[in-house]
Amino acid sequence: MTDTNLSAGRNFRIAEYDIIKGICIFLVAVMHTGHPVYFFEYGFLFAFFFVSGATFRRKPFGKFLKSKLLRIYIPFVLANFAGYFIGKFYYSLSGYGGYGFSFPEAAKRIFTFQIAENIMSPSWFLLPMFLVVFVFYFLHWALDKLKYRDEILLGGSFVVFLLGLFFRQSLATIIWNKCSVVYALTYALFFCALGYYYHNHPQVAGKVISGKYSPVIFVLSVVGLNEIWSHYNYTLNIRYGETSSGPVTIVVSIVGVFVILYLAKWMTKVPVFDRLFCMLGRHSLAIMLFHIISYGAVTIVLHYVMGWEYPATWAFGYYSEKISYVNALAGVLIPTVAAEGYAQLKKKIGK
Repeated sequence: MTDTNLSAGRNFRIAEYDIIKGICIFLVAVMHTGHPVYFFEYGFLFAFFFVSGATFRRKPFGKFLKSKLLRIYIPFVLANFAGYFIGKFYYSLSGYGGYGFSFPEAAKRIFTFQIAENIMSPSWFLLPMFLVVFVFYFLHWALDKLKYRDEILLGGSFVVFLLGLFFRQSLATIIWNKCSVVYALTYALFFCALGYYYHNHPQVAGKVISGKYSPVIFVLSVVGLNEIWSHYNYTLNIRYGETSSGPVTIVVSIVGVFVILYLAKWMTKVPVFDRLFCMLGRHSLAIMLFHIISYGAVTIVLHYVMGWEYPATWAFGYYSEKISYVNALAGVLIPTVAAEGYAQLKKKIGK
């Protein structure tokens, strides 16, 4: 199926994708407060790449490049500079010292995606996100005339994913800001292709997510994931290219994405969840980039007002149990309200 022949349920499915992103970004914010995200850890991040593939539309390369620069790269740069200045202010306020490198060095790191740990390390995720869409763009273009293009993209990317798992220790040495970029691209490409196939083949997607046995598969998947994370000595850190078992990672990643897909499908039928997670999904980039900054700002304010001793690192002060729940809410609500307000302002100016 070509890009011009999208499924009849496209508008509904786009709402579903927003909910998927909303679920994932909520889990990101919770995980970064120090609270455990049971049986997922980094695993839920695979669904972000899935949505990138599901919403992929090939357009002239100039327009494609411009959209990715505006939607990913420029916000990434602005957020990291904001984190840098907040950090400098915090360290001068708390008396713990500085970053240990100059502003020109910070600019160099930020503009080349080599983020310093004390600026905005969670945005490492945008590097494979930014790169994989271009890899998929050129593969899609190269295979465009083939009859079974979508199947070849899916099968070939799965082979790359397997090879990445097999050679993960070697690939993990190719790092960029403590992130295994090459390894990250191997799993990002597969889930991007999986999302693309899911969107453009609704008859297959319907059988998987809305089939007769889908509820049973969902329950078994949740139980299975819980057993793996709770009772099996399994570890996964897709940032550093580390996992204790390649075969188990295949199961955890694919089944985990299925669980999120099924939850998203269910949430579209419940108005309160539909609206809430759709909004979070629409502003997932703002939350991803600014939830740590929001944590840091709240940390500074609360410690100043309450007279508490400042934590040694502003970006990790939210691990304090005294304010972790406050920071969890702030990390989601502040970026969401700001992004929604900006969107509404743009509409009014446009009118």
